[in-house]
Amino acid sequence: TELPVQDDDTVDWVAPTIIKSSDSQACMTALLDPISTSQSASVIVIIRHGKTEHNKLGLFTGWEDVPLAEEGVEEAKEAGRLLKLHGFEFDVVYVSWLSRAIDTALYVLDELDCLWLPIIKSWRLNER
Repeated sequence: TELPVQDDDTVDWVAPTIIKSSDSQACMTALLDPISTSQSASVIVIIRHGKTEHNKLGLFTGWEDVPLAEEGVEEAKEAGRLLKLHGFEFDVVYVSWLSRAIDTALYVLDELDCLWLPIIKSWRLNER
């Protein structure tokens, strides 16, 4: 099944906001706090790609297009299950051109039963 995908020719620019935290559990707790969101509020969910073999070895990957490790696939699926459990719904997905990011998004969307969502790819979201 073909997924609706746009490329950089149809998107002028994407300026991501990067939030770094050494405590991913704290980020997830804040994200899932029911007081902070409502049906009328817009929410941006940022998911880092799942673990790769390079990550497991402590190697910097950058723009090298390495695939997800089995553990990374499970991480992505678990993220999708958690988002579904907490009632998240999405309109669009933005990913880099790296296969690990695209695959992570597809595993998350599969768990959400949302493989039909448009996926916009931009090299500007690649790791730096």
